[in-house]
Amino acid sequence: MGMDNIIFLENIEWFDESGEELVHRIPESGSGEIKWGANLTVRESQVAVLFYKGKACDAFGPGRHTLKTGNIPILTKILSIPWAMQSPLRAEVYFVNLKTFFNLKWGTRDPVAFKDAELGLVRLRAHGMFNIHVTQPVLFINSMVGTAGQFTTESIEEYLKRVIVSRFNDHLGEHINSLFDLPGNYEELSTGLRDRLQKDFGHFGIGLLDLFITSITPPPESAAGYRRPQPHQRPAGSRQTVQDEGCHGHGESRRQSRRGRWRHGHGLGIHAAGYVRANHGCPAEQRRSSPAKGSGSNLPRLPEQDTRRRQVLSFLRSPAIGLRSVQQLRQEPAAQRQVLFTLRPPRG
Repeated sequence: MGMDNIIFLENIEWFDESGEELVHRIPESGSGEIKWGANLTVRESQVAVLFYKGKACDAFGPGRHTLKTGNIPILTKILSIPWAMQSPLRAEVYFVNLKTFFNLKWGTRDPVAFKDAELGLVRLRAHGMFNIHVTQPVLFINSMVGTAGQFTTESIEEYLKRVIVSRFNDHLGEHINSLFDLPGNYEELSTGLRDRLQKDFGHFGIGLLDLFITSITPPPESAAGYRRPQPHQRPAGSRQTVQDEGCHGHGESRRQSRRGRWRHGHGLGIHAAGYVRANHGCPAEQRRSSPAKGSGSNLPRLPEQDTRRRQVLSFLRSPAIGLRSVQQLRQEPAAQRQVLFTLRPPRG
């Protein structure tokens, strides 16, 4: 039955067909002329709040109720002629859904900064879910709903997400020192964060029943770089590592690195100095017995009848060294000349 009929009384009730409405107003558009004696039916999972003359007059629990207003059938219409036959005694009913709204999602839109005790400043993403319900209907209507005809979880979910993420940043920094301490502490973090958010949600008449943290992870592009550092691990490429590999002929990474340098046509400069450091301190007989790796891998084998001069000139014209004349070779320091002859291609 319509809200603006002249004779009949209203029978007011509401069903949540979508399952996502927190508040629903009757009439949905504007206010109404609810008459004296109108019937109001409220379900177990609802609370109805009557607003009369712009104020919240009473809240009705489950059951059947008879409303009392100043709008009398037929008589009110006659008395409302100066107001274009619209009664100035406006009234509307707000139905508040008290059920638990569960499986609401929350998460960080962008990675948040976290100061890790072992890894330094890292960026993290967090996701989870939460369950809410309305605890104070009148406060909730006045503080969040206002005069909206419908108010769904979608209208409030985005705001609650931002509040949760804001409190999560502070809570994580106060209770976790390192990412390696997270496994096994999700329940403790979730409980502490829920208790911290109760006051924030309570300002609007909302109760936070449960909050769960399902994941706390770094972004995919940086996840591979977060490893717990080993206490006795020597950084790769250190001086001692280079010496050991040069003396004993081990280390696949050094061989691959040296081959890459020869292919890209690097000259003597830094790489020759690295070769001198690698062989520094090794026994002379070991250096003679173990030819340098990677020096002749890209050069063709030379015939045995070639002279030493042709060996050197061929090596100087290779992509690894670049074209050099004998005069330029003579002007090189003695250490670099020794390196050139040490790196000459092996005989076939």
